[in-house]
Amino acid sequence: MKALELCENTEMCDLLKKLLFGQINAKEADVLIEEYKAGLTVKYVNSHVEYPEDEAVINFVEIFNSTENNTLISNLFEACLQIFVDISSERLANTNTDTLLSSDDEPTLLKSNDEKYARILTILSEISMTPKVMKV
Repeated sequence: MKALELCENTEMCDLLKKLLFGQINAKEADVLIEEYKAGLTVKYVNSHVEYPEDEAVINFVEIFNSTENNTLISNLFEACLQIFVDISSERLANTNTDTLLSSDDEPTLLKSNDEKYARILTILSEISMTPKVMKV
């Protein structure tokens, strides 16, 4: 948690990308990452709370909800938004009807950008539904 509080906004964005998409050792960031059917879950090392596998991605919101550090709140939200914008741009650049239809003309979402997009969108949805009071 302290590692996250010390991050600048751009560092936070890079760290979250690495954490959420499996490119970093979780112990380096003082968080625990577990993989479930719904995606990766990020939670405190000291948290022993169990969650249903299909709701695993929601655990990331614990970090956002439990901090009272204004900079961390702002950086987490801005970093998630930046990741969302980046992935959205990549998806738009690589999307056409041929890539979204399988041989039997059924929609398919197997591309890694689609998985990342779904994961960050879920996290943003959860964060956005959680009122957060920042200390001034």
